Amino acid sequence: MRVKTIKNIFWGTVFFLLSICVIWQCKNNPAGPSVNNRPLIVSIGPDTTVKLNEEVYLSGSATENGVSDTVFTYSWNQISGPDTVVIFSPSTQITKVQFRQGGIYRLSLTVSDRVITKSDTVVYTVIDSISFAVLRPGAGDRVVIGDSVLVKWQIVTPLPQTMIDLSIDHGKTWNVLSIPSVLNDTQWVWRVDPSLLPNDSCLVKVRDYQNSSHFVISGYFSLVSPAMPALNADTTRNPVPQLNYDYYLGAWTALPVFNPDSSIVSQTVDSFDISSTFAPNNFGFDFSGYINVPTDGLYTFYCNSDDGSKLFIGNNDSCIVSNDGVKTAPQEASGSVELKKGYHIIRVVYFCASGLPVLTVSWQGPGIPKQTIGASVLFHELTPYIFQLLSPHGPHIYTLGDTVPISWFYKNSPTEAHYTEFNLSLDGGKSFPIPLFTHTISTQPNDTGTVLWTIPSDTTYCTIHGLIQAVEYDRPQVNASTDAEFTIKK
Repeated sequence: MRVKTIKNIFWGTVFFLLSICVIWQCKNNPAGPSVNNRPLIVSIGPDTTVKLNEEVYLSGSATENGVSDTVFTYSWNQISGPDTVVIFSPSTQITKVQFRQGGIYRLSLTVSDRVITKSDTVVYTVIDSISFAVLRPGAGDRVVIGDSVLVKWQIVTPLPQTMIDLSIDHGKTWNVLSIPSVLNDTQWVWRVDPSLLPNDSCLVKVRDYQNSSHFVISGYFSLVSPAMPALNADTTRNPVPQLNYDYYLGAWTALPVFNPDSSIVSQTVDSFDISSTFAPNNFGFDFSGYINVPTDGLYTFYCNSDDGSKLFIGNNDSCIVSNDGVKTAPQEASGSVELKKGYHIIRVVYFCASGLPVLTVSWQGPGIPKQTIGASVLFHELTPYIFQLLSPHGPHIYTLGDTVPISWFYKNSPTEAHYTEFNLSLDGGKSFPIPLFTHTISTQPNDTGTVLWTIPSDTTYCTIHGLIQAVEYDRPQVNASTDAEFTIKK
């Protein structure tokens, strides 16, 4: 009897709890409990393209296990887009919407059966009724400076007036190219200003003259110099590694004309390196030398700098890259030129007015991806020394014990002092076996001097017809001798 009572109490409790669960489910879901085999599926439909001001209705559907008899709640929302979409009935299954600006919009519909919530999204591409596209110049085109170029565009609805603008700095600033054109124009002849410099950061903008917010921009194209024969290699007599550079101090807002006579330092360096600067700002560098071009072809040079820089190629100082002016951050400019294989004169000038100094010089060409110009292709010419002996000169007769003035002129002296030997020839210059004295050539650009040599009175010389030669001790290829014989008699 006791066991039966316990069983009745147990099953009564289970029945009571199940009843409570059913009542709670019905209260929170009048349409009936949702079970796992009835998934909620929400669909808006495919992505759609419409015209601006076209009447648009959004319609969503929701089903559970293939049936739509469940009571759902709906919520339409905008996820993204260039303007706010007007949704007239955001809580209904079907709603009218209004797009007030062209662009790409993403919308969502969220559906709930009070237990499960699901969403779907749709993309509407709204075409502005005055949308248009630039056909020429196109991305990658090369526009020759000084030529007449056809700017061409297509447009759905003609504009009352069209304006053309040009940017040569990635679209940061724009300059007006054209006066307003008349109705139905879809092309315009651009006479490219001959003063423009080569540049590969160019864009053309075609816009509505009456509403500047309606515009279209071309792809990037390049301004290139007029076609000309490839630059031949320059003549260099004795190229050696490194570049020459002059270092200057001064406050500038644009690149000055550097005067070598006012440079603080004149030295050599492996590459276009500004780390040797004495000052954090208000300084400049003038690099010069040769670049060894490995093969014929079109080469593009780049200057990335803060502040201004320019790059020149050839003995006529042709400016290939112009990146002048004070900058708030490093900027890169480029230019291209056809080069023949061989050594070409290269020059880079740079100044820093304020901020962190930056200069990176790069190139690319046949078989060369864009890269910093390294020391392996940079050279300078060993400056030819002019070395002359001015005296003694013939015909002149000296006797034993006489004092003979020996004078010289040395131009473009080396940057380090060099010992020079002065020797005497007894055979008319075939050999110079008799050392007279040594002299240290100064490090000044031009060195002149005179040394008095006294002919020893106890010499065993007979009458001779002699020449005097001067030879650098560690550079025997640098030498000079008197230009005529003189005579020593006993």
